[in-house]
Amino acid sequence: MINYTLKTNLKTHDRQIWLLTALTVLLFGSIIFFLNYAAFAHRYAIDKLFHVTAGIFVYAIFRPYTKNSLVAVLAVFIIVVLWEGVEYMTIDIIPAFGSFERYLTDTVGDCIADILGPILIFLKR
Repeated sequence: MINYTLKTNLKTHDRQIWLLTALTVLLFGSIIFFLNYAAFAHRYAIDKLFHVTAGIFVYAIFRPYTKNSLVAVLAVFIIVVLWEGVEYMTIDIIPAFGSFERYLTDTVGDCIADILGPILIFLKR
């Protein structure tokens, strides 16, 4: 019984990973298109949509290996904090964002967007 359930969960997990990978590739292609052809306002919306999708993707990867959904959401939060830390260390903030305050606003928005997707999935269950 346990072996069958594990195989079923892994098959479901594999389908979810493929679906989320396809969605991420589609979204990444959209981002490239909008970065090249759209106005800045659209870039901001696409950036947040990408962060929500990335949060759901990371959650889908961690969830089957945790006993509780909250642990997977916390894993997403840890990865978000690490990602934003690397972004801070590698980007020259003032030329890219205009000011530190604008960068901080963007970072907080990114963190909220990354956590929003997994939390909505977590609350749905």
